[in-house]
Amino acid sequence: MHSQQLELPFIFEGHIIMSGILNGSHKCDHIILDTGAPSVVVWVPEGKDARELGIGSSGEITSLVINSVEFGPVCARLKRVSHTKDFHVFLGTEQLKRYCLILDYERQKVLLQLTPFNTDRQCSAISFSRGRPVIDVDIAGRNHSFVLDTGSNVNWVFWKSQTNDLFEFGQVKDDSCEVKSGLGDINATRSVLFPVLNFGGKLNSNIKMRLGNEKDFGGVDKTWEDGILGTGEFASWHHGLQIIDFLSGRFLLSN
Repeated sequence: MHSQQLELPFIFEGHIIMSGILNGSHKCDHIILDTGAPSVVVWVPEGKDARELGIGSSGEITSLVINSVEFGPVCARLKRVSHTKDFHVFLGTEQLKRYCLILDYERQKVLLQLTPFNTDRQCSAISFSRGRPVIDVDIAGRNHSFVLDTGSNVNWVFWKSQTNDLFEFGQVKDDSCEVKSGLGDINATRSVLFPVLNFGGKLNSNIKMRLGNEKDFGGVDKTWEDGILGTGEFASWHHGLQIIDFLSGRFLLSN
């Protein structure tokens, strides 16, 4: 391992799940790497108290350690949920943006590099929207801004961006499924398949995106972005590295 890299092992269940220790002694087996969250969020199951993990009533976490890497202290947003019996900690962009993230899904490791990734290839530029990384994707001759979301195993096009020119570029079909999301389970009914999209420094073929609706994503007045690129979805068709380099502001799909 490079002397300037830190290593986080994970298991992959559509998104990256790690184990860690909160506040010195409380083990948590559901820590999700989630650039779709601006900062740390903790799911607190119904009938449980965040103090079981040593978390204060306002979300204070003095220490969060994953494989000897310290991310605390942080102040988490606590969210009461009924659909899980286990605590889930979502590690967001604020805690990750001081690194170059190298996502290796085949080896099931995230490398946190303390220097920018060395490449001469053209990459997608990273900007930020409400604390989350965003890249532009050209669809039908117009740039669309997508949240780069390590916490999602699905690509989404938000309802406000579902325009005729976008549909003419891709193939829309009825495609019902229930998608698990931090917003709750979403019943998606349609999808669009794009023959080719250029992002991450390469041409990507047959990219499928689910069509979200107003209820799912808050409506046009609350949703500035055009959609979500779920890096968990990438793992099924890109078998190299995914590099979210916050240090240089670039995103790359590397072989």
